[in-house]
Amino acid sequence: MMSLKPFNLTKKNAMPKIRNALLLASSALMLNACTSTAPIEQKQAEAQTEVIAQPKAASALPSETLQAMDQQQLKRLLSNAAANQDWQAYLIYNQQLWVLSNDKQQADLEEQAWSIISSLNSAQIMQLQNSRSETVQAWLDLKTTLNQQNSAFDLGIINLQSFSADASFHKHLLPRLLEQRQQLSGAEQIAVLLPFDGKYKIVSNQIRNGIVKAYLASNQQATIRFYDSTDLANIQNLYSQAKLDGATRIIGPLRKQAIKELAGYQDASLVALNEVENSQFVQFSFLSANPSQQMLDKLQAANYERIGIMTTDNKKSLADAQQLQYLWQQLGHKAQIHIYPDSNPRLRKALGALINEDASIERKNNLRWMLGQNLDYFPRTRQDLDALVVFDNEQRMAVFRPQLDFFTIDMPILGSSALTPSDFQHKKINADMKDVRFLTYPAVLQPVDLSNKFEAFGWDSFLVSRHLNNLRDGACLTDGKTGILSLDDNRIRQKYVWAQYSKRGELNASQPLPIKQRLSTEAETANATNTEQLEAVTPDNNAIEVLPAN
Repeated sequence: MMSLKPFNLTKKNAMPKIRNALLLASSALMLNACTSTAPIEQKQAEAQTEVIAQPKAASALPSETLQAMDQQQLKRLLSNAAANQDWQAYLIYNQQLWVLSNDKQQADLEEQAWSIISSLNSAQIMQLQNSRSETVQAWLDLKTTLNQQNSAFDLGIINLQSFSADASFHKHLLPRLLEQRQQLSGAEQIAVLLPFDGKYKIVSNQIRNGIVKAYLASNQQATIRFYDSTDLANIQNLYSQAKLDGATRIIGPLRKQAIKELAGYQDASLVALNEVENSQFVQFSFLSANPSQQMLDKLQAANYERIGIMTTDNKKSLADAQQLQYLWQQLGHKAQIHIYPDSNPRLRKALGALINEDASIERKNNLRWMLGQNLDYFPRTRQDLDALVVFDNEQRMAVFRPQLDFFTIDMPILGSSALTPSDFQHKKINADMKDVRFLTYPAVLQPVDLSNKFEAFGWDSFLVSRHLNNLRDGACLTDGKTGILSLDDNRIRQKYVWAQYSKRGELNASQPLPIKQRLSTEAETANATNTEQLEAVTPDNNAIEVLPAN
């Protein structure tokens, strides 16, 4: 059985000194005791999940007619059914024992049965759904009804009263649950389902911290409760528990497999933190931006026509680079892509291949042979590119950038979000990155008290949950920390911002790209005639191959 001890965040315990010192919020932040220094993992560890093994083969279905047995006999049968995890028999014996019990004993038996039903995983529920027992079906109907909202919930209650009037839960349990639901219905409560153990522990803690910081920066009119969703087999029960606790909005789950467990639920208040196919609720993936399209728009706005693209063979970098090349060529422009290994890159050689350094060296060698003497030489590389786009990290970009100065190549250099600093609060000055523009999260330029990208993601998940109705009406959130946020076909979309390193290597908002003045057709023809290089477009990928003139 899941023993939940979710920690709450309310206005009452959000102390003013926390608001004034949010930088102290870390993965050890306590939500139900803001002055405590004990890490939240210690509290999380108390919320242990009792592993429920697959039930053994059920015994023959007991008769639902009250047999000539006393309470002791029924208690033994009930205990044996529980030991064998034969929940069908357990519910039937529970009902029979209930009939022979006093009022207090009946209330206890109802709670015990509800505890069992609430803790069963999806496979065990499916097995019970095949039961012919009216008692079993009544308990399953109760569980289903309490997961409903609005008119569906009201209809479920009517059906329970009409078709399951003899069920034991009508006397004590259902009135208690209805009263609890009524008490919780007046206040907004946000349930957050995150895996606080295992592989995703660090990421979940960072997302949680971002949610907490967004809450503390809000009007704090909601209550937040965090639930540990590490156990994939218990996701549906955890969702049900959150609803029973009064959750009006749910953020999470995070893992795709956990989201698939809830994919059939039609819950307009749920915001999942990843994307899967065929879901009925809003999904917000950390990587929901379209950087290639944003790159395309920026280059096209500057009237650029020819670009060079450099990328590692890393799966994501290569995919983004090839998508940009395809989109650029679809517009009738030209792009040459050069791919180098991610594991052991030879960056100097990779850049030389793109700017045709070898062709310059070959021309020098030919002249030296023809003249029969050594020559003073400086490589003359291609000058026809309007911009260079690099899909790699900051360390390698800092190697490429100075070499362009060495070759006296003056063109804009653009990078992907891979250049985003890992620590938003302590951004390093890097003069080797001067004038490099790249796509990134707004939190990099205006971090407030956010430290990293997953805290920014947690902040935005809170914003999306609070403003979901506005997003459905076509509004967008311009103050997002991972981008400008909008809703498209039940998916949250991000739009990054552009950042740029200054001459001194400081990170600021990006300046517009230099606009290229378009030449007339006659001027373009004359320019091509006078150049020492001719362009030959290869038939396979339309990349620019620059050859020395004959």
